[in-house]
Amino acid sequence: MDGARLTFVHAGGDAVDVTDLRLVVLVDGERLRYQPAVPFFAQRGFRSGPVGPFNRAGDARWTTGSRPA
Repeated sequence: MDGARLTFVHAGGDAVDVTDLRLVVLVDGERLRYQPAVPFFAQRGFRSGPVGPFNRAGDARWTTGSRPA
């Protein structure tokens, strides 16, 4: 975590189709009421502006070395 942004790193292997991912966010052990969709962009309760495969307008393939945020 870098400030208010989470950054994930695909360290190696085949590309991942992020449409098959599920992300569950907890704060102090409690699930957020509004969970972000993956790919994510401008969801209720969250700041917009992710880059890379988590942005619905981007490429859904997460490749080695890319850093969606």
